Amino acid sequence: MLKIIGRLMGLKGEELKYNKEILIFMIISASIFLILGLVHTKQGSQIVYANKLNVLMLSKSENEGISNDDINKIIADYKETVPVNITEFEVYDIKDRVDNYIDELKGKNNRKLNKIIDKLEEANKSNKKETLIENLKQINLEEMLKKISKTEITKEKLQSVASWQENIFLSIVYLGIATIISFAAIIVKIFCNIDLSSNKKDTSPKNLYR
Repeated sequence: MLKIIGRLMGLKGEELKYNKEILIFMIISASIFLILGLVHTKQGSQIVYANKLNVLMLSKSENEGISNDDINKIIADYKETVPVNITEFEVYDIKDRVDNYIDELKGKNNRKLNKIIDKLEEANKSNKKETLIENLKQINLEEMLKKISKTEITKEKLQSVASWQENIFLSIVYLGIATIISFAAIIVKIFCNIDLSSNKKDTSPKNLYR
């Protein structure tokens, strides 16, 4: 294409340079815009941010939330504090067990546990055995811990970033630009007869003005 334009301008073949380099640049540009277009789609944004940034987001969330090991231990300790046969215990014994469990949670010095601690303290205020047991059974500890787990916090952050990255308009624009550049590169390759695999310049008369 550049040679065609050059010929229309009256330039000689030897004056036209860098056709191969420009074609390579066009191919690279088309590839970049294609990638940008795919990244801004819903599936693309999820793949990029769920897989590529997962490790980074986990490292940034290291001081936030509760690890899976801690969650398993907290749940196991709670099951020991409030066992299946809790109805066989006296009310004061139940309250003491819950108080000790609350102290253990406070000893972890993790502000993410504050809501659970508040919930347990509120449930433990009752002096009626039936009401106390009912309050403790209504606490869904596993669900509450899941919301503050490091894995869940990281997942929410990744989804938030992926949602921000998703932009159908930009995707269409970038894919459109990639298509135009690719089409132009094909035309240049065909009509200018540029050999990308060879570093030698063909100076034969038949190819001088191609």
